[in-house]
Amino acid sequence: MHRMDFGLPDLSLDCEDTVATITAMLRKQLAASHREGFVVSLSGELDSSVLAALCVRAVGPDRVFGLHLLERESARKTIELSWSVSERFGFDSVVEEISETLDAFGCRQRYDAAVRTVIPGYGHGWRSEVVLPEVGRDDRLWLHSIVAEDPLGDRSRHALTQDAYREIVAATIRCGQRVRQLFECYHADRLNYVVAGTPDRLEYDRGFFVRLGDGPSDVRPITHLYMSQVLALAEHLGVPDAVREQSFRTELGTSVPEMEPRPMTSPHLLDLCLYAHDHEIPPQQLAAAAGLDPQDIQVVMMDIEHKRRVHHDVPPAPAAPQQELVTT
Repeated sequence: MHRMDFGLPDLSLDCEDTVATITAMLRKQLAASHREGFVVSLSGELDSSVLAALCVRAVGPDRVFGLHLLERESARKTIELSWSVSERFGFDSVVEEISETLDAFGCRQRYDAAVRTVIPGYGHGWRSEVVLPEVGRDDRLWLHSIVAEDPLGDRSRHALTQDAYREIVAATIRCGQRVRQLFECYHADRLNYVVAGTPDRLEYDRGFFVRLGDGPSDVRPITHLYMSQVLALAEHLGVPDAVREQSFRTELGTSVPEMEPRPMTSPHLLDLCLYAHDHEIPPQQLAAAAGLDPQDIQVVMMDIEHKRRVHHDVPPAPAAPQQELVTT
């Protein structure tokens, strides 16, 4: 990476060279594991779609197997998008319904109980999602909020306590990811395949790398890539347009997508903030170079720090991935 004349880092990459490097690494790790192919969990989003395409490039479609892991509240569009990926790249896949497994552990009840600590009347018929703190909040009160909609359609926003936020993360993202990993491992074992993990650098760094969830994946070939770089690879590899064009999301959602507009949701802008944070570039300098509001950038950088504190089990993302992935 180098710095351009107007002060912003150049996060572009040579897509063909990157694909060649990653696919060589995938083939090398597959040979070392003495297994025969890759299992990929398909979410209908960019990361898993790019990963599936890379695995097909590495070993061919006959040695890639896709999983569509659906919950009861999964949108119909999700399965349509994930199926479009398996069909585009020509590998076999299967739908697995994981709601009963999550119900057996009481994930929904645990989520509802955590929300009731801040919204006492929350229960059947309500919908909600966790959102970023509002721009301009007192920096000392760095708390997530929950936006809820009651059965009559009235919406309200409530600050989450640290305990409630952690309970919600534990009951949703963390449990969900670990259940998904169980299904991935089952299919990998029966096929004698390895599990390919999907997190990109932004997800990995912001706390969506889940210990005993994403962690046990046998390979995680795109962890070093910024989200905008994953988007560039998606176009290069021929990921379906509908997958590439869907709205970008980074926060913890439950059953109500896009209840509130989010600032700074461009993948490139979030990548710039992560780069600036890690290279100690002041928010004011990035804002001036990018033509953005310094306060918005400060909020994103604070969120990065907050995620790292809350999700303290997240290892640092690779700093020099191209060198680490080179094979001999």
